[in-house]
Amino acid sequence: MIKIFSYLQQTHGVSRREFMQMIKEQAVWLNDNQVESFNAEAQPGDTLEIRQRGKTLLSEELSPIKRKKTMIVLFNKPKGYTVSKSDKHNRTIYELLPKSRQKDFYYIGRLDKDSHGLLLLTNEPSLVDLYEKPENNIYKTYEIEIDKPFKTQHVQKAKKGILVDGDGQLIKKDGKSTWNPDEAELLKVVSVRYQKLWQKHFLVMMLNEWKKRHIRRLCKALGYRVKDLKRIKVWKYQLWTIKPGKYMMQPYK
Repeated sequence: MIKIFSYLQQTHGVSRREFMQMIKEQAVWLNDNQVESFNAEAQPGDTLEIRQRGKTLLSEELSPIKRKKTMIVLFNKPKGYTVSKSDKHNRTIYELLPKSRQKDFYYIGRLDKDSHGLLLLTNEPSLVDLYEKPENNIYKTYEIEIDKPFKTQHVQKAKKGILVDGDGQLIKKDGKSTWNPDEAELLKVVSVRYQKLWQKHFLVMMLNEWKKRHIRRLCKALGYRVKDLKRIKVWKYQLWTIKPGKYMMQPYK
């Protein structure tokens, strides 16, 4: 059996987000039947089609995916670049990588445009799911500069989790605040440590989730402004001495 997402990812460079959007728009069809699940599978010889706005954008017979050596890319993402295959308004990380990486390598998690540090990429789509699922406890460590001292009571709040909206506004269940339940998200950390160095305030945070702008929204809800955000470690992989905009590739073990 072949996972449809894995097939499209490896053969056409379709990202996880793009495939989920295709499913939502009812654009994926297998043997003339609509595909409704992200985890849908197919068999070699099945006909896969992508249909949008009454047009068939892709129609091909599935063939087995050739096995290749699994690789991991450790990339030091600089500020000012988006983690995306394409972006009409911003520079993307793939502009700093060889052209072959754009088709064959997929990013694991993201770092927003204003953040920098370690970003992993891989040529094995299944690793993306493995690393991004919270239940697999893939820990990530960040160094964050904030605008003022971090209060002791906020350590436990951050570890327990706080409810915020999409903009990082704290949601209070007091009957007075108005908020959309669909935008509510519980943000928390595995651990947090505060230290003051050279009159600057720093946090070292460890997470096992990949939620959008997780740290920035969490800090904002607690009353802090993030001045700098750098990821230094993902599981066993560390940034080491890789310079901004450069990468190191190694076999996955």
